[in-house]
Amino acid sequence: MRNKIWLLALTGVGLVSALTGFEIGQRPAGNDSAAYVRRRPVVLLDQAKSYQHGGVLVIGDSISERSGISTLCGLPVFNAGISSARTKDLADLTPKLVAEIKPTLVFIALGTNDANAARPTAIDEWQKQYEALVRSVGRVPVVLAAAPMIERGKERSSQFDTRRIAAMNARLPSIAARFGAVFVTAAPTSTMDGVHPDTAGAETWRGNLARGCPTNITA
Repeated sequence: MRNKIWLLALTGVGLVSALTGFEIGQRPAGNDSAAYVRRRPVVLLDQAKSYQHGGVLVIGDSISERSGISTLCGLPVFNAGISSARTKDLADLTPKLVAEIKPTLVFIALGTNDANAARPTAIDEWQKQYEALVRSVGRVPVVLAAAPMIERGKERSSQFDTRRIAAMNARLPSIAARFGAVFVTAAPTSTMDGVHPDTAGAETWRGNLARGCPTNITA
């Protein structure tokens, strides 16, 4: 009986720890990535309900989530980056966040995970998903940011197809033109592992996004 009580207690602690990890935006390791992509939107939507209207909404992946971005274009940022997310994973969440926080401006900074070398998204399918995502923003001004290129020779660089990233980035200017959006190219960034920017790289990434800020932006 005593052993069963201890087992239940430890199980409870494990569940609390896992949920806490989701709450603070920490990406679980290994096979929990898919669970995180499913769970994180719930947390973001809950946060959005108490978020002030206006500001900048950033739709992205782990590069966004880990970037530490808090202001952009002189406005506060709602960071909707989700580690391991592909473009299709933000399809349902984006319009809900737009409706909830009523942003002044939306940045879309996605694509890296669609170029996963083991399971890449077909380029034409990716474009359909990306265009649908832009369309879901509605009439809010949009900035499309090119996915940063992988820094070769580091731990995770071989996990992503750099040719696929380049191909996706090459399609973004025409997508931006079609929707009346702004497009910003990717600046080279220094990384921790070939993918995720280090401290200096995150600063470069944030500054690169800022190049898409309209000159007449108002809260």
